[in-house]
Amino acid sequence: MGINDYLREMSWTHTPGGIPVPHTVAISSVKFGYTSSSPVVTSYGANPSSAIVWEVGASDSSGAGGTLSAYRAVPPSTCTAAAPCTLTPLWSAPIGTASKFTVPATDDGRVYVGTRDGHLLGFGLMAGRNTDIWFPGQGGPETP
Repeated sequence: MGINDYLREMSWTHTPGGIPVPHTVAISSVKFGYTSSSPVVTSYGANPSSAIVWEVGASDSSGAGGTLSAYRAVPPSTCTAAAPCTLTPLWSAPIGTASKFTVPATDDGRVYVGTRDGHLLGFGLMAGRNTDIWFPGQGGPETP
C-alpha cells in the first residue's frame, strides 16, 4: 500500500523471460491513510477459505479514529485483473488512536493491537460472543 491507498489483492503472471508481473484482482472499498499498518494474514491451518487479512487503518499521521478491519484474503474466482472486485470489510472496530505503522500481532485465534494512547486491545471469538476487547486494568487475560 502507498500513502492514502487501497488494500489490494494481487495475482501474478510472468513474462516469457520469467519476470513476474503483478495484477490487481480486488481493491478495498476504503483508503488507508499514512501510518496505517502492513497487512497481516491469518488462517485456520492450510485452509485458504479461512484466510483473513487484518489491517490497522489511520486516516492520517495523527492516528485519530483508528480502526482494525478484517477482509477475505482470497477473493472470489470472479475477480480478475480485467474486472477487479471491491473488497468490503468482513468486520471492523474502532481502536482509538492508532500507533504509527503498527502491525497487528496474532496468536491462537486472537488479534492484538497496541495503540498510541497506551492500550493493548485483544480481539477474538469466544463461545457465545462475537468479539472481546480488553483494556489494561479492565479485565481480560492479564487480570488474575
